[in-house]
Amino acid sequence: MIQRHKARPDQARFFRRFLAFMLDNLIIMIIALIVFFSFSEIAAARRGERGEFSRMWSAIKNGESVVIGINKTHPPAEAETELGQDKKTFYIGGEKFNLISEFLIGYLYYILFFRFGGRTIGKRLLRLRVVDLEGRPRLGWYQSLERTHGYAASALLAFMGFLQVLWDHNGLAMHDKLAGTTVIRHKKESKGRL
Repeated sequence: MIQRHKARPDQARFFRRFLAFMLDNLIIMIIALIVFFSFSEIAAARRGERGEFSRMWSAIKNGESVVIGINKTHPPAEAETELGQDKKTFYIGGEKFNLISEFLIGYLYYILFFRFGGRTIGKRLLRLRVVDLEGRPRLGWYQSLERTHGYAASALLAFMGFLQVLWDHNGLAMHDKLAGTTVIRHKKESKGRL
C-alpha cells in the first residue's frame, strides 16, 4: 500500500509532511485567535460592551471551562446539565471565528509562504520545501493559490486527498497534483568560512 515510486528522489515522506501540516495549522489557529480577539474587542468597545477576550478572561477567573473554535454554535444549557457539568462552559468560536481561521488567515498564510520560498513555518522546522515539479525556481501566485485551495479539497472525504501520498505512484497528494508541486527534504545550507 505504501508508495515506493517518487516524483523526485529527495521527496519527503508522509509522516514529516503530516507533522509540518499539523504545526502550520496550530500556528494558524493561534494567529486566528489573536485576530479574532482583536476585532472582537474593538467592535465591542465601540458598542460599549465587553469583547470575546474580556468575557473569556472573566470565565477563566470564575473557574469556568473554555472551549476554543470547536463548535460552530454554542450548545444549549440543557446539554451541559445532561453531561453532568457543575460549572458553565464558555465557548469561543462560531462562524465568525471559523471564517477568520479557515479562510482569511489560512489562505493568506499558505499562499504567501508557498509563493515566497515554498516553506511554511512547519515545513521550515521539519526541513521541508514545496517545489514545482517542472523545475521552476519558485511557485507562482496562481500555483500557490491552487495548492492552498487543494488543501481544502484534500480534506474532503475524511482527508483522503492527504493520504493519497501513501499509494500514488508518484507519491503525490491531491493538492500536489492540482498545483504541479511536491514536497522535498530541504538540505541544510552550508555556510562558508571567511
